[in-house]
Amino acid sequence: MIDFTGLPKKNKAYTGANGSKISVVYKGEQYMLKFPPHPSKNGDMSYSNSCISEYLGCRIFESVGIPVQETILGTYTTEKGGVKVVVACKDFTSAGIVLQDFASLKNQIIDSERNGYGRALRRILPKMDMKKIIGIIAKTPAISDLHKTFYKTMLEARKEHILDYSMERLRKQENKGEIWG
Repeated sequence: MIDFTGLPKKNKAYTGANGSKISVVYKGEQYMLKFPPHPSKNGDMSYSNSCISEYLGCRIFESVGIPVQETILGTYTTEKGGVKVVVACKDFTSAGIVLQDFASLKNQIIDSERNGYGRALRRILPKMDMKKIIGIIAKTPAISDLHKTFYKTMLEARKEHILDYSMERLRKQENKGEIWG
């Protein structure tokens, strides 16, 4: 993994809910370096896995053909000497363009009442290759075999109990003439 500690920093602020963020230059390109937030529920944890989850999420979305941000897992040594696993997200903005974090957009764009749900499910589900996703997890650095087993088990269960179940339900409703969208 890449050690991002000594990289040049840029004076750019990023918003969003999870953890601190700084701007660094890596191989001549600007990246937003995201740090894991301190856990809010379990003080015994050193930090959460949000950086790993963001990295995995991007790789999984990319595997089904959805354009994603470029992400790189790495480490960063804090001023106190602690080494954190971080995710570097390539900054794809340009002058005059501001990146809007999801939290500031979700209520403006997303209709919580199934708007387009059926179309999205029919488009994405056939592209999901669980063997490919398991391979992505297996190759992810900085997580233990136990964490890899957790992600594999969790994603397989969510696919079966949420996506596959929803697709079956959608098909039944379509057969009854109750098409969602």
